[in-house]
Amino acid sequence: AEALPAAFAALRASLKEYAEAAGGEADLTFLLENPDFATGGSGWDGTPFTAANAGVAEFFDTTYDTYQVLEDMPAGTYTFRCQGFYRDGDYAQAYPAHQGGTEQLRAVLYVNDCEQPFLSLFDESAPYTYSPYTYPDDVWTANDAFNRDGQYTANTVEYTLHEQGDLQLGVAKNGYRLHDWNCFDNFELHYRSLAVGVEFVPAESAPAALVDVYTVDGLKVRTGVAPAEALLGLPPGLYIVGKEKKVVTGE
Repeated sequence: AEALPAAFAALRASLKEYAEAAGGEADLTFLLENPDFATGGSGWDGTPFTAANAGVAEFFDTTYDTYQVLEDMPAGTYTFRCQGFYRDGDYAQAYPAHQGGTEQLRAVLYVNDCEQPFLSLFDESAPYTYSPYTYPDDVWTANDAFNRDGQYTANTVEYTLHEQGDLQLGVAKNGYRLHDWNCFDNFELHYRSLAVGVEFVPAESAPAALVDVYTVDGLKVRTGVAPAEALLGLPPGLYIVGKEKKVVTGE
């Protein structure tokens, strides 16, 4: 029991080194507890899920704020993403609202104070139809959409932590809407150090030091010239250029 807090602190301290060893980018999904709801709704704080079964979690006809907190995270940019969608009320009202441009996407994915609305259930990227109605309509068909069909992937929020600190990552909705539905699965967390993407621009090479040129008899024939020009035009012979011996041939 005494060793566990120290071991946990050492694990947290190793995150920065782990990310740097990965070239400044790292998949930190392993820090999220139960990101794919394999163990129901465990590991998430705040508002309990309406349901967390069939491999997904959902909120129906309620307001909520459900999250996980990661403490003492290294500075960097974090990308939090998941599969998921939001339906703005019953489908009979939500679909016409989407088509008519009056749909409100009230549910958000967030990291600290940065948030992004969930995709609409009726997003044009989804391959389903309204008549006949083939859009997901319960946790089982939502699970099929996520894990069989690979749909509703464009739910992403990016947050930059400028110095070491805590991250609160979750899903939320403040305004009530009768019979609205938010369903999600397969959360991921990725890290990028602040230095990634900044190209190193080397300084211009310093000009070569100027040199004096002497004959082997000690007679100075040139003063303060660039090494590349030290022997130009000199008659054949042996010369001392700086601290090196150079030969000028007759060719």
